[in-house]
Amino acid sequence: MSQNYQVFIRSTDVGAANPVVVGMYPETRPVDNDTHAATSIYMLPIEAIVQPTDATGYVPTLVDNWQSMIIASSMGAMHVEANFALSAQVESLRETVEAMMKYGTDVTKWPPDVRTKKNTVDEKWKYVDAVKETMRTKAGSHELASSKSWPTPPKQ
Repeated sequence: MSQNYQVFIRSTDVGAANPVVVGMYPETRPVDNDTHAATSIYMLPIEAIVQPTDATGYVPTLVDNWQSMIIASSMGAMHVEANFALSAQVESLRETVEAMMKYGTDVTKWPPDVRTKKNTVDEKWKYVDAVKETMRTKAGSHELASSKSWPTPPKQ
């Protein structure tokens, strides 16, 4: 089984055939998206990374077809986590269940502040659904290399 990595490349090199890898970390290691300035982050298998050699100037680069190797599910999870963390998802579910138990299932009968909060959280859940749809429809596509291919996150 291949190990996956969070790979940082300069944003200006995204269209290049063999961009230089600025940083790479195992997928399981939490790394702040701002760790390397002016970079784009991709989830790639180890096979997408050319190990440093004399020919590469002793720096790791990506293989020619690296964009087709982007792992859609990991990229999607990264987008969701950055905008609607798992802990916030669980908390929103807990709050919704509590509101249903307290006020019933007819949301129109909920107090205005509780309805407003639910509407805000519903926008985040719509974002999660949109990310999942993007993962489904663009899996294996070069388009995943562009942040423009992903849905716009809801306003915080």
